[in-house]
Amino acid sequence: MIYGDIRNSGAWHAWAGTAFEAVCLQHRKKIAQLLGFSGIRYHSGPFFETGENGCQIDLLFDRDDKVFTLCEAKHQITPVGKTIIQEVERKAQCLVALYPKRTVHRVLLV
Repeated sequence: MIYGDIRNSGAWHAWAGTAFEAVCLQHRKKIAQLLGFSGIRYHSGPFFETGENGCQIDLLFDRDDKVFTLCEAKHQITPVGKTIIQEVERKAQCLVALYPKRTVHRVLLV
């Protein structure tokens, strides 16, 4: 199999997506700095909520100013489609349902 064939395989895309999420997690301090809230105390990491209306968030910043910064990490070779907006919005609604008094900022990391 040549390199071009490997990059077009489902296994490669799955690995690349997981690797990109790991890079984002490793650099979350820099992401907070670039997004402009590094001066606010926060806790960060992936977020999982199980159940009927559960969600999986690649990187969530739980900030002391009562704001969640929801980061969706997407490794894409092609342009990101509009369906990502619906996916991120569904995840934001999951957070709003669990924590109704919190604000949710949405960020797409590509």
